[in-house]
Amino acid sequence: MAPEKVKPLKVATEYGEYRGGYYPLRYDERKSFLAHLRDEKRTTQELYESSFLRPMTRNGHTKERVGSGGQPVKLDLGVMTEHLQNVVHDLTHRKAILDADKIVMDHRIREAIEDTAGSEMYRQIRPWVQAIANEKPEPTTKISKILSRARMGATVVGMGWKVTTAIVQPLGYLQSVDQLGVKHGWKGLKKFFGDGNPLKMREQIGFVLDRSTMMRNRQKTFDRDVRDTLKKMTIKGPLYEVEQSYFYLTGLLDMGVSIPSWLGAYDQGMEKFGGDEAKAIDHADSMVRRTQGAGGVKDLAAIQRHHELMRLYTTFYSYFNVLYNLGSERIRQFNDKDINVAQLTASAFFLWFAPAVLSEIIAGRGPDDEDEWDKWALNKVGAYPFQSMVLVRDIANGVLGDYGYNAAPAFEAIERTSGALKAVGEAALTDEEWSRNDTKNAFLAASYWAPLPGRQMWISGEYTFDLMTGEESEFSLRDLMFHRQK
Repeated sequence: MAPEKVKPLKVATEYGEYRGGYYPLRYDERKSFLAHLRDEKRTTQELYESSFLRPMTRNGHTKERVGSGGQPVKLDLGVMTEHLQNVVHDLTHRKAILDADKIVMDHRIREAIEDTAGSEMYRQIRPWVQAIANEKPEPTTKISKILSRARMGATVVGMGWKVTTAIVQPLGYLQSVDQLGVKHGWKGLKKFFGDGNPLKMREQIGFVLDRSTMMRNRQKTFDRDVRDTLKKMTIKGPLYEVEQSYFYLTGLLDMGVSIPSWLGAYDQGMEKFGGDEAKAIDHADSMVRRTQGAGGVKDLAAIQRHHELMRLYTTFYSYFNVLYNLGSERIRQFNDKDINVAQLTASAFFLWFAPAVLSEIIAGRGPDDEDEWDKWALNKVGAYPFQSMVLVRDIANGVLGDYGYNAAPAFEAIERTSGALKAVGEAALTDEEWSRNDTKNAFLAASYWAPLPGRQMWISGEYTFDLMTGEESEFSLRDLMFHRQK
């Protein structure tokens, strides 16, 4: 039912009478303690997802407007954008959320899920529905805004235009092969790439996008951090097209994996469900989300959905969250005797051994000449599973990696900024010469806070400079794109 509209009133001023209109009202929490309490209560309820609270979209716009009680109105244009987001989300999600919650809370459904998957699995469902009902609002405190900016900068610096991030995307198909099996995994690849004819590839892309809403939106939602960053870059401006291009290459190569995965799963679904295309499409969508990951709220682990500080610690975790889920599923299946030792070993190869070594080699981070290949490979294979565990991965990287401990990628923004400021101070107060490393600190610090794809710009720019000044004698495409080994 459509809520009753707010009737516009004419506004009388000393310059004459003006036609009134509707504008959403929100009271300023900085000037009103009552407004502060309301905002704090709502934020706390949305932050702590629990089975106690009933999932519900924000629907204040459906309630009748009453007196302000003397509370000052918040004079911020952000009120309008937030209102529009809430109205759209409420209209598109409210009925689905209420229906889903009704099903989840039915005792017969609960007993069936608990008997099949366990009580721990069941208890994750209602908080998950709550997270979909209440997508996290923009950070409000100064600290959370700084952390959010640093995370956004880390995403752009670490993934924007980044060749190494893009070229390892095809390895994700190993996960699809593990889940689909070699037969349908090969079938999906052959169907998409076939004889290499671009027109046929385009036809297959059209076939998939016509049938799957999820795949149509995937290029901007394949990763949580990419999705969050692009949401903040939606304001049209002179750099809009440039900003939208930051993750284009990575998204394009991700589609080179997700499209064949979808096609292989679609064919598998058509066989499995006797030609029922709707079920085959659902099966294909599900296969892509489970093997390649996705950045939508419905696709995230609970640890990825929480407050800004926890999001900071789970930066670049989407891929490894998928790895954790797939590995856990295989171990459970082996314990339940659903798969044998040979099948578990095959999964270990596809999910663990092969990507651990190949991802480093493809990204140009293979062993140095003096390194022994077997020891280097053993180190990479040993460290790889730890990447799927938050916080543990950071400690493992400090112990087994080449770059030392780093709690979260966003903290490098502070490290680079302090390094640049220290260099400026030393140059101004002492005779200390400005080094190339000082320039790098200043450039990357600016890139984090701007944000700009500074990592790739520095790698390519530094090599080009050395080539022009004679520091490098011969052109190397590898050194232009990848970090040069010492």
